[in-house]
Amino acid sequence: MISPAEVMEKYPEEVDEFFKVTSALSNEQAAAIDHVIPMTQELFESCLDKLMSVDAVRSSMKLMEEYPDFTDTMTQNIMDELDLTEEDFVALSPEESKRGLEDLRRRMNANKT
Repeated sequence: MISPAEVMEKYPEEVDEFFKVTSALSNEQAAAIDHVIPMTQELFESCLDKLMSVDAVRSSMKLMEEYPDFTDTMTQNIMDELDLTEEDFVALSPEESKRGLEDLRRRMNANKT
């Protein structure tokens, strides 16, 4: 079994994010993320807001990947609030989108080592 000191030495970014997330989320938000209670749109947005406010990037990305419908709804709500449409954005080709996601994953994985 690995000791707490070894965990902190071997995985400093993950430990840092764990403490950021643990201290930022309310009990209700943590319960929703841990699937103890159902995730709602309102809870999703409040969780994401908290995670982003403490720069918990991995946890934010994981949450958005886990709940794509909530992510899409939130994005649409923001676009509506700003009076934006799809035409206001330059579309990425599927290849550009794939490369961008791969680059993001590569950078996130590089931070793990």
